Amino acid sequence: MSLKKRDEKLRLCSVIIWIILGVTGCISGTPTIKIEQNQEMLSFVDAFGDEVEVPMHPKRVVCLYHSYLELWDLAGGSVVGRVQSDQPVPEKAQQADIVGTTGTPNIEKLLVLEPDLVILSPTMNGKDEFVSLLQQQNIPYLALRYDTFDEYLKVFRLFTTITGRDDLYQKYGEEQRKEIEKLISQAPQDKKPKVLLLFVTAREVKVRFSNSTVGSMLEDLGALHVAYDAQLSQEEMQIFSMEKILERDPDFIFIQTMGKVDQVQERMKMELETHPAWKTLTAVQQEKCILLPKELYLYKPNDRYIEAYEGLARILYPEVFGE
Repeated sequence: MSLKKRDEKLRLCSVIIWIILGVTGCISGTPTIKIEQNQEMLSFVDAFGDEVEVPMHPKRVVCLYHSYLELWDLAGGSVVGRVQSDQPVPEKAQQADIVGTTGTPNIEKLLVLEPDLVILSPTMNGKDEFVSLLQQQNIPYLALRYDTFDEYLKVFRLFTTITGRDDLYQKYGEEQRKEIEKLISQAPQDKKPKVLLLFVTAREVKVRFSNSTVGSMLEDLGALHVAYDAQLSQEEMQIFSMEKILERDPDFIFIQTMGKVDQVQERMKMELETHPAWKTLTAVQQEKCILLPKELYLYKPNDRYIEAYEGLARILYPEVFGE
């Protein structure tokens, strides 16, 4: 799948900015955000399918999802509150108050900060109750989700519109898009490497596809997801089946991990390495079973998308991109 120009539907005139935020997944349809330059509020349809209004140039932002904090910072935004994270925190956000974790944000601490905008994920625990409380307090919120590079561009465009930093969108959005399209165009057109993308935690092994961050990059680079089956539902396809993998025998196996290393390694031994058939797979025999680094392939790459694409391209096509 080649990347298309994301801003074909983006037009800027003297009075109105039109932004097409066609993010797939939880965001419904292809909502149009219509912003009059003199207005203080921006209205759009969020990831819950609700029409909401958020302020332009907010001053007291609380972010409840770390990857969104990075993106908001990249868009020139600042925060007064954030969640605890074991990932590097942007310098401007290091002194912000901690309001719990992504899984369990503390509403009392959040309210004390008197936010004029809360940025959150639609997949957070207790989201319905939390959003209801924000609505009762008349606190504007952004509920967004992005997984693919296309979606990253659209959400980043939204953020930079709110902050008024089109220059940052050009730098971290458009410039990345051009470089990634160039990289994809260099991938061999006559090769379609078969790939299996696994997501391993301490509890389970799941299969991921092109609607995930890494899966979409692999597909953009011309790879075929061997576990995809149009006759099955998304939930059915996510169930790991060694028998099905043996039948389709991937050229590469990419593994994402989340959680404590020792627990994840134990799960991999139980589900993968101790299975008699595991060592018979072509990818395993040819040492093309790759454990992906978390900083690029578990967390959102954001301004490092070029690096993330390049890393996968070198694995898939070393004869073109080098090892």
